[in-house]
Formats: sequence, C-alpha cells, structure tokens
Amino acid sequence: MEIIECILRRYRNKKGFPETNEDLVEVYDAQLKHLGQIALNGLLEDNLDFDESELKSHADELPAFGVLSVQTGGSKLRPRRHYSFLHKSFQEYFAAIYLCSQLLNKEISVDELVADRRYLEELKEVLSFTCGMVAARCEETAEVLIKSITVQVNDAKCFSALLGFISECRREDSSFHLKMARVCGSFLKLQRLNLEFRLLSEGDVGLLAEELKVISTLTELNLSGNGIGDQGATGLAEALKVNSTVRVLILSRNGICDQGATGLAEALTVNSTLTELHLDGNEIGDQGATGLADALKVNSTLTLLDLAGNGIGAQSATGLAEALKVNSTLTELKLDGNSIGDQGTTGLAEALTVNSTLTELHLDGNKIGDQGATGLADALKVNSTLTELHLEFNHIGAQGATGLAEALKVNSTLTELNLRFNIISDMVRIELRRLRYDSCL
Repeated sequence: MEIIECILRRYRNKKGFPETNEDLVEVYDAQLKHLGQIALNGLLEDNLDFDESELKSHADELPAFGVLSVQTGGSKLRPRRHYSFLHKSFQEYFAAIYLCSQLLNKEISVDELVADRRYLEELKEVLSFTCGMVAARCEETAEVLIKSITVQVNDAKCFSALLGFISECRREDSSFHLKMARVCGSFLKLQRLNLEFRLLSEGDVGLLAEELKVISTLTELNLSGNGIGDQGATGLAEALKVNSTVRVLILSRNGICDQGATGLAEALTVNSTLTELHLDGNEIGDQGATGLADALKVNSTLTLLDLAGNGIGAQSATGLAEALKVNSTLTELKLDGNSIGDQGTTGLAEALTVNSTLTELHLDGNKIGDQGATGLADALKVNSTLTELHLEFNHIGAQGATGLAEALKVNSTLTELNLRFNIISDMVRIELRRLRYDSCL
C-alpha cells in the first residue's frame, strides 16, 4: 500500500498537480478498481498481460502511473500495445482492491467469493491482500470473511494459508487479529492437524494458540520441525490450560529449551485431556525436565512422554524417577539419546520396583554401564508391568548383561529386551539366547 501511495505521488509530481494530504488510493479509486478488475481477470484466466483496449476510458492515466510495462506489437500500419504488471505481486494487490470493493459494496457475497477454491490455493495471495484491506475498512465484513474461509478449511495446506489471512487482519492499534483467531477456532472442524515443517512464524504460533483456546474438535496437533522455541511453547502451554480436546501434541525438533518446557509443565498440572506429549529433539535440560517431572506427580491423564534427544542428565532422570513412584497413568517414557548414565538409571530402576503402570522404557544411547544395568536387573525381578526395555547403544558389558539374564529367569512380563550395540560377551549372548531374547541382541 505504501508503494502504491509513493507511485501515485510521483505521478502527481510529474503532472504538476498540487500536493494533497488526501488518501491517494481513495482519490484514484475508480482508476485503481478498473485496473484491479483487469488484474483479477488476468489471474483467473492465467494471463499476465492484456491489450490496450481493456484500459477503456482510463487509457491515458493508468499507463502513466508507472505500475505497468508496455510492449508494442501489431503492424506498422496498425500498431498495438500490450501491457503487463511490473510484478505478479502488483497484479495480485490490484485484484484485491477490486475484490475488496465488491465485498464492501455487496456486489459479491463473502460465501460466493470463498466458494471458489482457487482463492484458497493458487490465488491465496489475492485473498490474503483482500483480508487485510477489508479488515482495515470494515471489521464486521472481515469477521464474516474469516468465518466463511474457516468453514472451507479441510487440510493443513489450507490451514496454513488461513493463518496468513488472519495475520493480515492485524492492526497496529488493536487486537482484532487475535479476535479473528478465536473466531476461526470456534468454527474450525478439523480433528487432526499436521503442520510439520511448515516454517510457521512466531505470529502464526501465537494465532494458533488463540485458536486452541476455543476449538472444540481438534484431538491431534503436529508442529514438528517449526522452530517455535520457548516463546511458541509458552503460548501453546497457556492454551493447553483451557483446551479440552487435544490429546496428542507433537513438538519434536522445535528448539524448545528449559523455559518452554517449564511452561508446558505448568499446563500439565491443570490440563486433563492430553495423553501424549512429544518433545524429542529439543534442547531441554535438567531444569525443564525437572519441571515436567514435578507435573507428572499431579497429572492424571498423560500416558506417553517423549524426551528423547534432549540434554537430560542424571539429575533430571532422578526427578523423573521420583515422579514415577507416584504417577499412575504414564505407560511409555522415552529418554533415549540423553546422558543419564548409571546414576540416573539407578534412580529409574528404583522407581520400577514400585511403579505399576509403566510398560515401555526407552533408555538407548544414554552411556549406561554395568552398574545401571545391574540396577535395572534387580528391578525386573519384582516389577510386573514393564513389557519393553530398550538399552541399545550403551556401554553394558558381561556383568550387567549377566544380571539381566538372571532377572529374566524370574520375570514373567517383559516381552522385549533390546541390548543391541553393547559390549556383551559371547557366553552371555548364549545365555540370553537360551532365554529366547536372541532377537534383541
């Protein structure tokens, strides 16, 4: 809009017109709308240029504005001029000017516009411009427009575009765009939303959080690989405090550190619907993991917590172990690819002697040696619920593996023990094979 204002001021200076404080887009409203109609027709027909005859009564002014490039053609006797926009973005912008005028003047209905799927797909930039223009002139019409678009959204691609449309409704002096996000959330009917690697901006995540506060259908949200960071995670955490539908939240590989994890932990103390929280591949350290451990002591719905590939050490593993002693809902805990070592593993083993709900424990790649394996072996002698124990890519030798073998003689529930890529001797391997755990060696 600022570029068009500058172009129109330059045009007036060249023509020697007096300076004015008026909105030049309004002054040249008729000319710009006519140019917008040409632009929209071209986009709908996939044409980037048009004949001089389409300028009609504005043939003298519009070329002089400086937003069109000219190409000559025809013969010497009957020369013809063809015009095209300097850039496709200009063509999309002018098309939006025309659509905005049509909507505000009731020449076309919001539903009629949105029913054309092209505006949600190949012409989404035009619709994005249109949303911003309409919001600046009539908030009531903008709200109807966002509602109508939301009803049409049925996949992640359209939803990503919708976030952009709502963002265009942002005004410097109001929170209208946040209101539109809540309007969107109340009308959205998606049950699963996969926004993996969509490169969402900080603003997009903020709008999504507002939508989650009121949405009534969404049960699974995948935001993996978007780099939402601590701020994005904190915003989502606030939404989880009031959301009552999302059961699966995937935040893998998002650059979340202790601050974001702490915010999510606070949400878990009051949220009563989330069953799976995936935080693998982030940068959560002892502080964030300790916060999550404290949350597990009071949370009564979470069944899976994935903290693989973070910066978790023995301290936070001990905190998680204390939580497992009182938590009665978690069935799967993934801690692979951390650095909990023997000390942290010993604490978890102690928790397994009293925990009666955990069925899967993933500890692969954690620098666990014989001491940690021996602790787990002692726990397996009394634990009656664990069915899977993953210990691959550790430092377990003959002593630890022998202890595990002895435990398997009395344990009657474990169905999978993975000890691949450790330092187990052939003699111990034979004993484990005799116990029918050879497939996991």
